[in-house]
Amino acid sequence: MSSFKNVAIAGATGYLGPAVLKAVKEAGFNVTVLLRESNSSKIEFDGVKIAKIDYGSVDSLVDALKGQDAVVSAMNHLYYDEQKALVEAADKAGVKRFLPSEYGLDVSIPSVRAVPYLRAKGLIQDLLKESGMTYTFLYTGTFLEWGLDNFFVDWKSATANVWNGGDISVGMSTLTDIGRAVVNILLNPKETENKGVYIATGMATQNEILSAIQEGHPDLKLSIIHQDSKSSLAAAYEAAEAGRGMEYEVVRDFLASTIFGLEIEAGVPYGRDNDLLGIKMVTPGEFRQLVINHVKK
Repeated sequence: MSSFKNVAIAGATGYLGPAVLKAVKEAGFNVTVLLRESNSSKIEFDGVKIAKIDYGSVDSLVDALKGQDAVVSAMNHLYYDEQKALVEAADKAGVKRFLPSEYGLDVSIPSVRAVPYLRAKGLIQDLLKESGMTYTFLYTGTFLEWGLDNFFVDWKSATANVWNGGDISVGMSTLTDIGRAVVNILLNPKETENKGVYIATGMATQNEILSAIQEGHPDLKLSIIHQDSKSSLAAAYEAAEAGRGMEYEVVRDFLASTIFGLEIEAGVPYGRDNDLLGIKMVTPGEFRQLVINHVKK
């Protein structure tokens, strides 16, 4: 199978999308950005085609996707109906490869797939496996930038929740590396066909991350709250059953319990496919500096 030429990107104006768009465009692909009719965002890349679409109409999506070799979804995974329509339309349009909005956590693990906040990802995987397209599921660990801005520290209250002692090492990836990995999936279709692939910019524990954050913010007086992932997971399930599954604290507990509990128990192979996908895993010192540089901004 030769590499793809024509690539459509959904969610290009979201959190991850700009990094994916930049990488794919700079790699020389013919890029079409799918934008909702109501989206007035400006795309700052010359030569990018804009296709205005309606996720409520599979037929309009089919028209936009005709002639595309691959579709990359960078939309929020919670937009299940939209991504489902995109999968159905891509299949009808003859698209060869689909990269869904997986990234992050490994929902091929049954216990992770069962987490309410992540179930939509598993459903999209099922649709792709039943389609006539090939697919690749890209697993990246936590987005480093997002984790530093929204997860490892509650910046408003200057508190940090630390799970299971804080000494569990996990993989994380920068947005730039995720974009690079997407490009190399598209350049290596045979090697990445119908499977999950794993990257990581680096590995670190929560305690190492918090230490680097403190170095970057010497005036920050953090209060540490120690948590147990199994207790947090049970509490999050209880809250979800009570209709509070999308509250910030509940989502945080689901994510943390998955990252520092369920995935560790399953042995997620962080960075296994770095070489194939053009990712260099940084040293602990280099990773620490990435954290310091980000929180200093």
